Amino acid sequence: MPSSDIPLQFRLFGSGGAVYPGHAVTLAYAIMQAYPSLEAALTRRANESFPEALGNNDIPGAGGCVYSALEILRLAYSVGLDAAFERGDEIWLSETQTAYTDRRLPGQIQADGLKEAFRTIFASWQEKTPVTA
Repeated sequence: MPSSDIPLQFRLFGSGGAVYPGHAVTLAYAIMQAYPSLEAALTRRANESFPEALGNNDIPGAGGCVYSALEILRLAYSVGLDAAFERGDEIWLSETQTAYTDRRLPGQIQADGLKEAFRTIFASWQEKTPVTA
């Protein structure tokens, strides 16, 4: 099967995909792979009230978690990656406090494993299309 036929989340995260409902860092990583810029991910489709990234089936995760991923990408631009990662971890802890508690550790491990690659991709993403969002 050609890699283009394999859904993005499985190409990025292997056969298990992203741990649901989706750590903000993990989903932001997927967004950076799917879009050339934050502005492109935030663009609203005609007659839709939500950002492009939220309606993209290649971006795994629950809707609120995709919004969290967009939030940490904005933070990365405004206050830096370390603060964005910290916020993503806080959001994940909160999201898995009462629901999906069994996924808290696997989701955190997945996100932590992406942070160095995230830094590299974000630097490239930022150079190509700086954003003012």
